[in-house]
Amino acid sequence: MLRIRKREDYILLLLIVAIILATLLLFFKNNDFNTEDAIQIERSSAKEEVLSQVERIEGKVNYQKEESKRADILIVQLGGAVQNPGVYKCQVGERIYQLLKKAGGVSAEANLDSVNLVDEVKDGQKVIIPANKAIEETSHLLSPQATNKVNINTASKERLEQLKGVGPSTAEKIIEYRKQQGGFSSVEELTNVPGIGPKTLEKLKSQIAY
Repeated sequence: MLRIRKREDYILLLLIVAIILATLLLFFKNNDFNTEDAIQIERSSAKEEVLSQVERIEGKVNYQKEESKRADILIVQLGGAVQNPGVYKCQVGERIYQLLKKAGGVSAEANLDSVNLVDEVKDGQKVIIPANKAIEETSHLLSPQATNKVNINTASKERLEQLKGVGPSTAEKIIEYRKQQGGFSSVEELTNVPGIGPKTLEKLKSQIAY
């Protein structure tokens, strides 16, 4: 064991012990600080990760909401005997009478007998409101024989069945198409009805009007 003989040796020993103690204290203090700092960093990282996940979820929800809104919007073209013909935005489930309100209503010569006002509008649909005046003017210009033509926009199922080449099934399809599209804007549009091709149309042209 070290034997201290002088006062200077005693003081030197105390200084060495003090230095060792100070070094140990500083070491443990730094360790504690580093540990707390690491915990704080981990907590911050975890918090940022949670916030990032929340932002991603919110972004996805907002995107789905926007997509849902877009899916609910229908684009419909309205023409014929209406106050303001044009292209209108509608909501899913809206009816033709609601579409007419957007256009300021129908004009005085509108013939609504051939239009199903409670039909739901469809995306990309073209709705044509026929006019009585146009029908009357056309009738005056036609010969007596021509006035016997079947109007594909107003004829009943029984009247359509009187056409050569049109049976009960085809007559129903003509009426269904007429309801969905708001009427025929030309004789040629009849080929859009399932079962009626160009050859059938040629046979029907002399029998029909619109």
